[in-house]
Amino acid sequence: MRLSIALAVGASGALVDGFRPPCTPLNVVSPYQSVWSCSDNLYDSWPQHWTGSTVGMFGMVTVDGQVYRYMGAEGHGADTTVTQKSVVVNPTNTIYRFEAGGIELDLQFTTPSVGLDSDIVKSSRPITHVTWTAKSLDGKDHKVQVYYDNSAEGTVNDDKQEVYWTRPLPLPSTPQPVTSKADYNLKPGTCDIARFTVDAGRCAELCSLHQDCAAFVTDSDSCYLKSCGTVDDVVQETGYTTSFQSGSKGATNMTVMQVGASAQNPLGQTSDSINWGWSLVSAPPQGGQHSAMASDTSCRTAFASAQYFTLADDTSGPRGASDKWPVVSLAWDLGTVGSQSASRHAVLSYDQYQSQRFFGTDMEPLWRKSWGSAVDLLAAAEDAREQDLAETAAFDKELIANVTAKGGNKYATLLSLVYRQVVGGTQAVWNPILK
Repeated sequence: MRLSIALAVGASGALVDGFRPPCTPLNVVSPYQSVWSCSDNLYDSWPQHWTGSTVGMFGMVTVDGQVYRYMGAEGHGADTTVTQKSVVVNPTNTIYRFEAGGIELDLQFTTPSVGLDSDIVKSSRPITHVTWTAKSLDGKDHKVQVYYDNSAEGTVNDDKQEVYWTRPLPLPSTPQPVTSKADYNLKPGTCDIARFTVDAGRCAELCSLHQDCAAFVTDSDSCYLKSCGTVDDVVQETGYTTSFQSGSKGATNMTVMQVGASAQNPLGQTSDSINWGWSLVSAPPQGGQHSAMASDTSCRTAFASAQYFTLADDTSGPRGASDKWPVVSLAWDLGTVGSQSASRHAVLSYDQYQSQRFFGTDMEPLWRKSWGSAVDLLAAAEDAREQDLAETAAFDKELIANVTAKGGNKYATLLSLVYRQVVGGTQAVWNPILK
């Protein structure tokens, strides 16, 4: 049986019926955040980076206790797959439709890269909204649970590289008092130390980001910043200013997990894959939600055996990305699902913190001029979710209609596939020299 695939649905209907894209865009924002499915069905193979390297994204759904796999190539207790009925690829949205056990499950990936001319900061946010929607097809009620995870493979050049995982915290709304510590060999009057209670991962990130002008030391709950200037200079040069002024509204209520290389080497990779920064998964509080960071086998078999919702984080790391394959995972118990749909959502992101080296000048991603941390960005993305979905749907419809009028449905079909290829081949940065 040949899978029916439409590339875009707009005012004029499906375009080039039956066309199968070589690869379907999933989480495509920039050259390093560029994940595709290169199979007829999402469950036929592992998703991959544009270079062809595996990015382990995995998904399961249970219907009345029966486990089905909808994404990823290996079973882990989910050898039975859903039936993929269709996939629709619009310029900014990819929508899969599956059936299993008397329900319909829609999976939508939305990358809000619209308004490139009017608001480049907003359009270059490194986020992809993911939405799961389930409803009954047979008029009966069904017990439904949905699961998602991803590995650390997209954060390293080699899966033997050591990675660690953590739950990052929002930046504090006010700075801690400046203190001095004699054992740091400081000369009085020449250097200051600012102490911030932040996540250790964020502290390591700032250390890598500002290693030319600052040094950091971490203990169990603190980040010490040393800079040969005033504390005001420290705050300004690390980008803390915005966060100190605004704080992170609602961020403390979100589930945010991140995984990345233990030894950060910004802009030091020797291939087209990244080996610094953090892959993040976030979700707001939603009914029946649970998250865990542990090995792929622990998380996936726990879900398949109805034990996931009490699973705790693995605290034994760091370790190699392929050593018991650590993953960050989310699942939802949707309860009883009937003819009225039930939906849950999350955001996939990647925090590079350094994106480009231009004639010796290291440049941050442009979004960091508006949000002080990835957690702040993700909280803002959640607030903007409904607007993002509405704007991308309207953008897709208008663009398809305009291009169809100019060049016909074949031209519009190619553009629908190419749009995220083009957007995903670019990275907006901030040049610190042009303050």
